[in-house]
Amino acid sequence: MLPLDVSALKEHTGQGRNDHFFDMARPGLARFRPDAALETMRRFADQSLSRQIVDFRTAPFFIEPHTIGLRDSVAPAFVTKAAGIATDALAGDKNNETYIASMHF
Repeated sequence: MLPLDVSALKEHTGQGRNDHFFDMARPGLARFRPDAALETMRRFADQSLSRQIVDFRTAPFFIEPHTIGLRDSVAPAFVTKAAGIATDALAGDKNNETYIASMHF
C-alpha cells in the first residue's frame, strides 16, 4: 500500500480530490488501521510546517481536532511558525491579510 501524498492535502480553502478521499477514508482507517491513520496525520502536520503562508493557513484548522495524536515536538513548531507569521505581518502587510491569518494560529 502506497502512503498518501500529504503535501496534496488541505492546500487551499476548497476541497480537492485527495481531501475528499482522505476525509471519507479517515473513519475506516481510525477503526481498522489506527496506526496508519495516526501516522498519516503526523506526516501531514510535519509537512504542513514547511508550507508557504498561503498553503499553510488551512492546515491548523484541519489538524486541531486531531492534536491528541501528534508528536510533542509539533506544538512548539506550530507556535514558532505562527509567531513568524505574526512578525511578518507587523513588518508591513498592506491589507492586514497576514495579520488576520496569524490570529487563527
